Amino acid sequence: MRAVSLKAQIRQSPALKRTICKFCDTLLIEGQTCSSTVENDSKGGRKPWADLLTIRCKTCGNAKRYPVNAPRQKRRSLRNREKDESKMDLKSDSPADGQALETPSTTRES
Repeated sequence: MRAVSLKAQIRQSPALKRTICKFCDTLLIEGQTCSSTVENDSKGGRKPWADLLTIRCKTCGNAKRYPVNAPRQKRRSLRNREKDESKMDLKSDSPADGQALETPSTTRES
């Protein structure tokens, strides 16, 4: 499969790539030809978003690591745009210069 995709210059889907060992071309079957574990080496496992799925090939001993439940960060241009919009919203919510905030007066009843 891999040789054909390389020869024809066709991209394999990520799901298909995970089922074949990149180093020895063995078909990775959980429990038979590979073992998988979830690791988190970040500061003693304190970062829950840093989980890694490690798939180790039993034929060649090589390991592949994939992030688990890691939300992808938005592109920088989109992050900056959202930041600018939130600043604009905060400015529009604040009172204009010269206007005082109206606060309800509190009266004590005896």
